[in-house]
Amino acid sequence: MTASQNERVTRKVQLAGGTTYTVSLPKEWAIEQGLEAGSSVYIEPHGDGSLLLHPQDQEDEEREYVQVPIEGLNEIHVARIIRAIYANGFQQIDLITAEELTTDQRRCVRETVGKLMGIEIMEETGTRITLKNILDTSDISLRQSVVRLKSVVLSMQRDAITSFVEQNTELARQGVITREAEADRIFAMVSGYFHRTMTSYDAVDDLGLDRPTIFECYMLAQHLERIADSAEDIANVVLQMKQSPPSKLKTEIEQLGLDVTDVVRRAVDVTLGHEDLEAVFDTLEESEKITEDLAALDQRMSNQIGLKDRWQLSILENLNRIVDNGIFIAEIAVQSAL
Repeated sequence: MTASQNERVTRKVQLAGGTTYTVSLPKEWAIEQGLEAGSSVYIEPHGDGSLLLHPQDQEDEEREYVQVPIEGLNEIHVARIIRAIYANGFQQIDLITAEELTTDQRRCVRETVGKLMGIEIMEETGTRITLKNILDTSDISLRQSVVRLKSVVLSMQRDAITSFVEQNTELARQGVITREAEADRIFAMVSGYFHRTMTSYDAVDDLGLDRPTIFECYMLAQHLERIADSAEDIANVVLQMKQSPPSKLKTEIEQLGLDVTDVVRRAVDVTLGHEDLEAVFDTLEESEKITEDLAALDQRMSNQIGLKDRWQLSILENLNRIVDNGIFIAEIAVQSAL
């Protein structure tokens, strides 16, 4: 279509025959689509009040199926392909090879599928593995998924700080590192449904949300997943610690960790609850204060510790990343409230 044809046009609703409302179609568009008097068009009403007009009977445009050759790819590449396709909302994935799938490839597929929500191996032959997403969009609540992700991430945050203060390596492993996979699964599911709604009006209707709200849920989940990554980084530092940090440092980091966790919780709550701007700005002000406190502690520690203790600074770096993501989440609430 030409530039002029892509512009929005206005049409008056007219009454024909005393009972039927009619709207005329742009002539240029009708000619391009091969329409003439007597041609049929297909109209789909959607939950947001819009009507989608097709010049011909079209299948739903959601991403249903993709076929990917994995000949010669190692396990790392196969796992990345599966995760990427899943996150992009495809409902069925065929992994194919010209020759027999290797044992390592089969094991990789099973392990990767086990880490994703709602996807199963439906068929397996010598040269093909078929994966299918069995989740029903109409049964999914993106908001509840984000709430669940928030719960997992806040728990990881608290356990990461506690494991540091107590030098509890078991808590670092079980309370944080192991749970990071759960956070990844929830985010991958939210990401997959977000991408489906970019190409499918039906997916939007099934989720019962408008596209701005779906995008908001996706952004919230993305920042929460990044916070989970930072909590995991803190836990990995705990596993590498050779000696206990000074008592004063543990006390300061424990308190800052509690403050950071509270900021993230409040930021998510105000965003999901669409609270007034005053509550959002209070959260942002608290975030800025914590950022200043972290910077002051970082400066003091940088002047006091030797090279062998530089790992202590990585704790502060990750807390800073968590606060930054909390700020991003709160700013989503600002945009939603305006």
